[in-house]
Amino acid sequence: MRKRLLSWLTVLALLFAMIPMQAYAEEAAGPPEDTTEAVAISIAEIKGITVPAIGDTPVLATEGTKEYTAAVSWNGNPETFAADTEYTATIIISPKQGYTVTGVNENFFKVEGAEASNKAESGTVTAVFPKTAAGEPITESSDEAGKSINALFVTLLTVTDAAIAIPSIDGITVPVKGETPDTTADETAEYTASITWIGNPTVFAASTAYSAEITITPKTGYTLTGVTENFFTVAGAAATNPADSGVVTAVFPITGPDVPQLINAKTSKTGDIVTLEFDKAMADPSADAGSFAVKVHGNQGSYYSDTPKLWTITPSTAAINADPAKVDLLLGESIQRGDVVTVDYTPGTVAAADSTSLGAIKNFPVTNNIPIVIESNLKGTWQAFDHVGNWNEVDFPNGGDDPRGKAFNRHIVINGSEVIFYGNGVHPFKDFLYMPNAETTAKSFTFDLDLSGINYHSMEGGGFLFNTEIDGGLLYGYCALFTIDQSYSLYSRGQNYAVNLYQIDGVDVKNFNKGDGFNLINEPKGIKKLGSYPLPDSGYIHSIMLEASSNTVDLWDGSSKIIDSSNANLPKVYGNGVGIIASYFSHDCSKLSWFKFSDLKIQGIADLAAELHGDHANLTFTAPAGATSVIVQQSTDGAIFTDSAILNPPIGETDTTATVTGLAKKQSYYFRLLIAGGKYDGYSRIATAAYTGLINDLRATSGDSQAYLTFSAPEEAEGVAVMQSTDGGINFTPAAITGEVTALSTSATVTGLTNGQEYQFKLVITGGVHAGDSNIAATTPNVKQDSSRSGGSSQKVEKVINKLRFEIGDTDCYLTSGSAIEKVIPMDAAPIIYEDRTLLPIRYVVEPLGGTALWNQAEQKATVTLGKTTVELWLGKSTATVNGVEKMIDPLNSKVVPILIEPGRVMLPLRFIAESLGCTVDWNELNKNVTVKDW
Repeated sequence: MRKRLLSWLTVLALLFAMIPMQAYAEEAAGPPEDTTEAVAISIAEIKGITVPAIGDTPVLATEGTKEYTAAVSWNGNPETFAADTEYTATIIISPKQGYTVTGVNENFFKVEGAEASNKAESGTVTAVFPKTAAGEPITESSDEAGKSINALFVTLLTVTDAAIAIPSIDGITVPVKGETPDTTADETAEYTASITWIGNPTVFAASTAYSAEITITPKTGYTLTGVTENFFTVAGAAATNPADSGVVTAVFPITGPDVPQLINAKTSKTGDIVTLEFDKAMADPSADAGSFAVKVHGNQGSYYSDTPKLWTITPSTAAINADPAKVDLLLGESIQRGDVVTVDYTPGTVAAADSTSLGAIKNFPVTNNIPIVIESNLKGTWQAFDHVGNWNEVDFPNGGDDPRGKAFNRHIVINGSEVIFYGNGVHPFKDFLYMPNAETTAKSFTFDLDLSGINYHSMEGGGFLFNTEIDGGLLYGYCALFTIDQSYSLYSRGQNYAVNLYQIDGVDVKNFNKGDGFNLINEPKGIKKLGSYPLPDSGYIHSIMLEASSNTVDLWDGSSKIIDSSNANLPKVYGNGVGIIASYFSHDCSKLSWFKFSDLKIQGIADLAAELHGDHANLTFTAPAGATSVIVQQSTDGAIFTDSAILNPPIGETDTTATVTGLAKKQSYYFRLLIAGGKYDGYSRIATAAYTGLINDLRATSGDSQAYLTFSAPEEAEGVAVMQSTDGGINFTPAAITGEVTALSTSATVTGLTNGQEYQFKLVITGGVHAGDSNIAATTPNVKQDSSRSGGSSQKVEKVINKLRFEIGDTDCYLTSGSAIEKVIPMDAAPIIYEDRTLLPIRYVVEPLGGTALWNQAEQKATVTLGKTTVELWLGKSTATVNGVEKMIDPLNSKVVPILIEPGRVMLPLRFIAESLGCTVDWNELNKNVTVKDW
């Protein structure tokens, strides 16, 4: 008998072809959500799917068309096709942009060599192919090993996957209005399942029937072959599937009608109205509109009953007022701050504008209960720590007790920007409002403080929590408490007021709020008094401003500074929260005591700082993010402010500097920012720019064995000594100078110095308004110019008579005569190259010549005058006028115009102005300097 053996290669191929492998199904992307202008797919032929043949690898993706792409999965997930087997391909169509399966007919798609089918408007196609050919029989081997191998292969070739036996597809939520559709079902031991919803809804609408196509992907060892028709089930839906198919169609019932949904509820500031907000407009309720139940539970302590107060409100009481999307429930009594409020509704015929009925409402919580309204630009929600009840006082504030009894009385009463703390009964509690906050900038508290209602036998005082945080139930931060000098009787009133500054370092919040005997003056554990500061006025009314940064605090009473950050540094940096507090002593009497804040404003502020420079001041501050306008205001007394004249207005939301002009010399000023909009809305802190009389603008530059000093004239001085040091400014000796420094001098030349040695200089002024030591200036004499000023230039000083020299990037102007620098004039901006031309602050050219340079902010115009010549130039304009005659600034380049640079400096074209005034301008390309001469 003729015997044939399969080759080892063929045997191995057949072996691996029949071993079940891990199932893999590529999840196709759904069609694009935006189908507003999409058209139905028109290409029916799905190309690129090869008819299964023994040993071939299944195709997993088809050739794409201009309208769609397609992914393919096969029953049994074969790595290669086996013999004598029928294969079914599931093809998921993914429309490209502009195309959709909506409008596609049933059985529209075609697959060559297969029977293809699809449902209408579906991108899931089932293609059933004919059985593959029968395999060639394996003949007996001539030896025993061959027989064993043949027997093994015969056994392997008979192994088949088990048909899926779990019918229930779980994890698919029945569509409900407003819910998001599921995209996957629960995984089972036999398969996974993905979901495509007809119409591709992002959320379910009301009164709509939805169908889902569920694609089953068998796991290793399982197959759809053998699955009967309509085998699978989906809870809440009618499910169908063809025999031997993993494509399941689940049709769900119509979603419910679009009934009004309660989305929010809140109470009024007065507490006697509960407003319900719905997701659609409401109609006026009818007479049989069911009933609303408003239930209130107190939540602030154990000194009153926990039995809820209940209002039952029906239309017959005329207590329901409806407007679009809202229903107001008029209680007739006030809900107290801190109470927990819930709303129930028994359905009647309350209807929306489209006549749909309102469904049942069960225990809907009311949010924003009695909002705390305090003027503040900080982001955060106020929390009230109010110990309710426990009253001994005869007179309850605001005209009487709570209708529910004294047990419900509050001790914190807020009316707009007014906050009043009312006295305690027999426990030394602390009531406070607290707002967590993430703003790290300095903060400002301004308010008027009324102390006339305080009996200090019952109140320890009231004030502010600042730089605070609550972490793990512990309170950290600082407290400024307005109190009295405790050496006096606690029964005294109207005298010896003081501010005590306390550190709070990890105190249990509940104990702090309601702990017996927890008086701050006794400094219990976690409390430390940092200082006590008397108020200058013993009267009852005080205008207070408190400013706090992360580690400093300043406090003013009117124009008097009570706490200064220079002697009140805060020992630790805590959080950024703020609060308002009253602290009580234990007492048992009938006298009412109260502590009142009014016109209260709390703000996160820009860290404004100011520095005087003669007739102008430089301001720096944090960028006022989001501001729509920023106005600088100034004052000479710290109380009355007027708008300032500033260089280069307006200040924008990203600016951090400003220059105030037109100030009186020898005058101290206060500055603040008035910010509209953004996170810093309101007034900034007040920055003080104090005139000290001392000269603080001494500058030193180097020469060959010399130093050149410039400074403001020491007016009215009786004597001026120039002093020098070589040990860092510790020890000074008189310097050798050319000529004499007088009350009118603005410069000096120090001689006899050693090149390469750094020197420090200062002026010692006797008499006059500048009496005292000036600032210290340093330089190192050298034959070469100081590279720190000249950009590394090594040229020697030119020998040219009477000229001004400006160097690009250097803020010094050099007035020279012969080989010596007669004077170095400091500028507030260095010359720049712009459009291949030199621009600089032109007054440093004109004023040494005896002319003037003026800036008109309203017209954005600079006017330069020297002798009988007047030159006018406008910001951003390429023409100017010389004695009224219009001229091009640069006939060769119309882009040469006056410009503005940070921090608000107007830069003008040097050559045009100098030559218009009759001067000569020379440019040195090698050294990048320009010289103005021959005047």
